[in-house]
Amino acid sequence: MDNGVRMIGVDTPTPELGGKHRTPEYTFPVHMTLLPRDILIIEHLGANLAQLVGHRVEVTAVPMPIRGADGAPASVLARVVGTEGEDR
Repeated sequence: MDNGVRMIGVDTPTPELGGKHRTPEYTFPVHMTLLPRDILIIEHLGANLAQLVGHRVEVTAVPMPIRGADGAPASVLARVVGTEGEDR
């Protein structure tokens, strides 16, 4: 979070523990840490996410406008703009 991360993407249903591993007291620590800092979470990105490892990417996410929802399905595109460690 200290290095300017504005969004995380995962290829799983959630960055949290899976439902069967959560206790009733589970507090969703990943969501509660990232979202108040305006760091977005994109879930279910799929199998091609590994191709982006080690690269800086520009991400465009266009969610469906669902009134009253706190999340929605989205079309997500990523464009490689550099490699890790490269000057911006």
